[in-house]
Amino acid sequence: MEVSAEPYKCEICNYMTFVKKNLTWHNSCEPHLSRAKNLKPTALSIFNEIKNLTNEELKKLLKYMEESNFITK
Repeated sequence: MEVSAEPYKCEICNYMTFVKKNLTWHNSCEPHLSRAKNLKPTALSIFNEIKNLTNEELKKLLKYMEESNFITK
């Protein structure tokens, strides 16, 4: 059993555990899956995804946003 000094946390449900296997089980339970399915993206979650893009992916995203009139100059 893998126990951590820092808790493993489900940000969607606010479930916390010190045992990694428990979080894995939680992530497959019906209440969690239902919440995750109905989750709407927040500005913070979108920002965190953008931070993980490569330079090439970021350029493609910016080009798409410009072509789709998301960005006006």
